Amino acid sequence: MANHTVTFTETNWKKLFFTIWTGQAFSIFGSTLVEFSLIWYLTDKTGSATVLSINMLFMLLPTLLVGPFAGALVDRWNRRRVMIVADTFIAVTTLFMMGLFYLGVVQPWHIYLVIFLRSAAGLFHFTAMLASTSLMVPENQLNRISGLNQALRGGMNIIAPPIGAILIGIMPMHQVLMVDVFTAAIAVLPLVFILIPQPKNPSTESVTLNGLLADMRDGVLYAKRWPGMLGLMLMALLVNFVFNPITALMPLVVKLHFQAGALQLGWIEMGIGLGIVVGGLTLSIWGGFRQRMLTISLALMLAGASFLGIGLLPQDGLMLCIGLIFLVGVALPLIDGPINAIIQAKASPEYQGRLMTLLIFSSKVTVPLSMLIAGPVADQFGVLIWYRLGGLCIILISVVALCAPSMRQMENGIRQELLQPAD
Repeated sequence: MANHTVTFTETNWKKLFFTIWTGQAFSIFGSTLVEFSLIWYLTDKTGSATVLSINMLFMLLPTLLVGPFAGALVDRWNRRRVMIVADTFIAVTTLFMMGLFYLGVVQPWHIYLVIFLRSAAGLFHFTAMLASTSLMVPENQLNRISGLNQALRGGMNIIAPPIGAILIGIMPMHQVLMVDVFTAAIAVLPLVFILIPQPKNPSTESVTLNGLLADMRDGVLYAKRWPGMLGLMLMALLVNFVFNPITALMPLVVKLHFQAGALQLGWIEMGIGLGIVVGGLTLSIWGGFRQRMLTISLALMLAGASFLGIGLLPQDGLMLCIGLIFLVGVALPLIDGPINAIIQAKASPEYQGRLMTLLIFSSKVTVPLSMLIAGPVADQFGVLIWYRLGGLCIILISVVALCAPSMRQMENGIRQELLQPAD
């Protein structure tokens, strides 16, 4: 295969990277369409909130159960092969679902299983692609690439669901799912012919449990020795603790507070999707402030203020709600993009997969607890209380992140002497 592949150089990186990136865009489109189609199938056939909650739980579980291992494995394995295998595996799960739909034997637990497997494979793929980006893209372009990635995902959240809805109306489900198989093939093809640079890593690709646990421990130690990294992980944990219930409660805000329906909820979802596109393109063109933590902190402040504003809206404030949720969408790429760029630019390449998954794990580990708390709190004090409290908390977190010296220092990376084992 090597005789027929091409490698990255300073002059051709744009052509090669965006060839891979375009293939991944097709894959994201197919995956988003399939996830929408399966969730709509569960909604249409069961009408059960419990079923949808279980489905969401199975989508989240790989991050909590597999995430820490995924980062260590991605740092040990060939990342191009990881992406090829992950995309191929996701396509195989789609073929499995197509067979079940064709035979007419689909049960909710089949979908739970497939969602879990797709989410786990997607975690490996996402980690490998993010960890490889710093080896394909010049450091001064990482913020812009992160912005493009954020805009891409926001755009797919706008485009894929309505296309999926149209296809569901004119095709049987097994034919709708075929789209994902074609898009996965488009994503894999460039990876067959383009060699992705690998970090200088003395580890072999053979894996033992002790070696894997040692890799995970080294990733945690690396994070501890990097000034500000543990603070960033704590920030991600706290922000997501309040953020996820806010997004989960939005349908109730629309129904109970604004006395509106599904169409209006769709406008709000389109608003945040458009905001993500605008924010991602803004970051891609502008690049953010030279100090990435300044971009992150101000964007967090914007998101927190927007949530607080939603919590204070009157019953006739639906259009203002759409405007505020648009601002939240704008803020999200300006938070996530620079965070990814800091790790890509300042972390040693052989540790980036572990750091990415540690950050993802820390941001999701308390989500089940926050969901358990948010429901009773909203029932007792009103659905908007979480927006007010959550908005204030996010503003406070942004101020602390802006003022904390260790958070500002993290952009200096980790000094080489700190990597040496302690005596």
